[in-house]
Amino acid sequence: MNILDKIVDYTREKIMNYRIKLLFLSILLVICGCWGAIVIHPVGLDKQETINQDSIIKENLSAIGNFSEKLSVNLINIQIDKSNHTYLETMGTYFQVNYNEFTGYFIDGLSKELTKRGAVVSADSPNKIHIKLSDFRMSYKTTIGRIYFLIHVSSEDKKWEKTYNGSGTRNAGGSILLSSVVYQNIRTLLEDSEFLKQLKI
Repeated sequence: MNILDKIVDYTREKIMNYRIKLLFLSILLVICGCWGAIVIHPVGLDKQETINQDSIIKENLSAIGNFSEKLSVNLINIQIDKSNHTYLETMGTYFQVNYNEFTGYFIDGLSKELTKRGAVVSADSPNKIHIKLSDFRMSYKTTIGRIYFLIHVSSEDKKWEKTYNGSGTRNAGGSILLSSVVYQNIRTLLEDSEFLKQLKI
């Protein structure tokens, strides 16, 4: 058998193995009832403590110190879209997220991190900040997924508005991946002087 024949045989074997794996995965998806849409929900802040929050949230933001000025804010979820949006489609399976739900998750996490650093988060605050998350998508490089999304933030009177490009990755999937990346991007606001200026009393 010459070298060319060996290459042809090797290629055929690889294609056959790929087809077998593809068939197996398809059967597995059908058996598990995963064919179609799968809605991913955030890992709740209360559940993170029992699972070990540091393993869920890759970056715990501990490097960011307390605020030197008095800050106060009322964070308001203005994402009215409660439908499920596909951020990844693969082999007939659609992975989806609810923008309103993840906006609420982001606000809960941001409120927690602001309070830790001395800011007052209250519905009575004169500083009303509107927040909504949108445009989730996912790309793969090898086996690790990277999540991209937008964070829209504005003052109530719209005199100040800003859109942040959120992104991140983690060697995980599903709710852990989405929750970790969304939480990590809280850092962007905590370190943005423009955002913190809107919170001054």
